[in-house]
Amino acid sequence: MSDGRKQGTPITGITGSGKSTFIANAMSPWDPAPKVGHDQQSETSEIQEFTIGEPIKGFDVILVDTPGFDDTTHGNALAFTQTTKWLKEFHRANKFLSGIIYLYDINNKRGGGSAVESLNIVKKFCGETFTPSVMLVSNMWSTPEKSREISRERTLESSDRYWASFRKNGAKMCRYHSHDCHPFEEGAPPPSEAEIKAMAKSKEEARKEARDIILEILKNPRRNTRFQHQVINEGKDIAETDVCRTVINQLVAAVIKEDEKEKEAEAAAKERKESDPEGSAFFYEQAEQARRRKERIQQQWLLLAEFVEKLGYTLAAVAEEYGYVVGSCGLRALTKITANRLRAHPPDSNQLG
Repeated sequence: MSDGRKQGTPITGITGSGKSTFIANAMSPWDPAPKVGHDQQSETSEIQEFTIGEPIKGFDVILVDTPGFDDTTHGNALAFTQTTKWLKEFHRANKFLSGIIYLYDINNKRGGGSAVESLNIVKKFCGETFTPSVMLVSNMWSTPEKSREISRERTLESSDRYWASFRKNGAKMCRYHSHDCHPFEEGAPPPSEAEIKAMAKSKEEARKEARDIILEILKNPRRNTRFQHQVINEGKDIAETDVCRTVINQLVAAVIKEDEKEKEAEAAAKERKESDPEGSAFFYEQAEQARRRKERIQQQWLLLAEFVEKLGYTLAAVAEEYGYVVGSCGLRALTKITANRLRAHPPDSNQLG
């Protein structure tokens, strides 16, 4: 039997965008809250649910802290595997998604590429039908707002690389100013009474602003994501879903790019070995960095291969689209699990179609 009062809202975004802080700000003072990081290392490696202590508009609101896209160890693969696994279990428990909040640092400290990749994953995860239930929240605004932040917001809304396609399909957007109301660090002198009062006021304002966003999310009608529709209604394996295909595409493109960088750097290092030893050492270091990045990509493949059935078939199809036979460019070496599956069960035309 379904319980329509329980409404879940995943909080997504790249690492460092303020997901855990947003949830902590939204909770009541007596509620458990996520640990908040203050650097670019992800504090969230597993999905965590946080239920706001008192109902909001009659709903039990469950805020879901998700691993950051571009996680420092497992990249986008961790966010994908954790979120899809959680959603299947959430649906099985007859709970419902009220929407998805995507947080974005308006100062864009993590660079544009990570944001673009994460948005493509969210887009494929949601599909056009669910997109009106997405709230795009720009975070970490200055007070007062700076002209470069306002200019960045215009770029986000108008560019198809960022939010334009979401907006065309009905996604909402808003600003969140109260990104951090925990200014006192451990070891600092005790705050004055005036500082304590100011912090209490700041926390209350942060809670109200976060809950105003949640109230907008609760107005959404019930919709299923594209991922839910493909897995539940169409009976597809996770490897066959649009969002999984997108994650795999990104990983294949990344390993090809790093492989080419490694080869170019090694060639440049060898060319300068006699005439320019210092320059040669620089390019050997560049090649080593590319190898280390490929190792991190391999960790993502291992995570995916352990989670996703039939991953090998999808990998072969994607690699072929890029003009590579699986086994070249280091693709087979990405994961022994996937390679073994491919050798044991060669994909046929129906499985790749």
